[in-house]
Amino acid sequence: MTRLLHILVPSVAVAGALTWSQPWVAGSDLWWHLASGREIWTRGAVLSTDPFSYTFAGREWMNHEWLWDVLYWGLYHQIGPQAVAWFHLGVVALLYALIYGVAWRESRSVFAAGAVVWLSAAAMYWFMDIRPHVYTLVIVSAFLLTRDRRWAPFVWPPLMVIWVNLHGGFVFGLGMIGLHVLVKTVEAGVRERPAPGGHGEDVAAVQNAARPGHCRTHAGATPCSRRGKHPMQCWLTCRTSLK
Repeated sequence: MTRLLHILVPSVAVAGALTWSQPWVAGSDLWWHLASGREIWTRGAVLSTDPFSYTFAGREWMNHEWLWDVLYWGLYHQIGPQAVAWFHLGVVALLYALIYGVAWRESRSVFAAGAVVWLSAAAMYWFMDIRPHVYTLVIVSAFLLTRDRRWAPFVWPPLMVIWVNLHGGFVFGLGMIGLHVLVKTVEAGVRERPAPGGHGEDVAAVQNAARPGHCRTHAGATPCSRRGKHPMQCWLTCRTSLK
């Protein structure tokens, strides 16, 4: 039953969220992104000057989302407009699946994670139109889901390279990785710091090895062996009591 829930609940959560996550194209960004992709396909190079505007034509232009433009123009040109819509819906589904994974890891409840997916979909309804910013949400979610994996440092650099050319939100990724490294460094430093008195107890135990009649601790002299016991036996007994 538990295995079935782990399959059924996320499937229903993602599918349900998708039913209201494909609104009408609300902005005009899609069309100039497609036009930019068309120009890159035609010229075989990333544009460095503005070929579109009247007042800024020919001026230097940095299109930091050129990879998205090329990908979606390729779908639009080679297959058709419906391919763009369906592909984007798949990306949104991936986003909700990642959100579910993050929520489940934190809550360990399939129902709580499913509720988080639906609440996220409701909050992002008008923000899920066909534009590059959705990839920032996907990659941020992927970072959150993999942040404690040992192989994450090997995956994040190529992912950042892709992100840089998809959307300007990559700056959040740099800050997120920097914050994660800072937190892990501080945690490692705290773990490695010796506990107060830890070394002192070890020294006291060693000193007591030469005193078979007593085991001296920070609390005072406490007998730990019968007279005549070997010093090393006394030391082992004392060390056990100190723990």
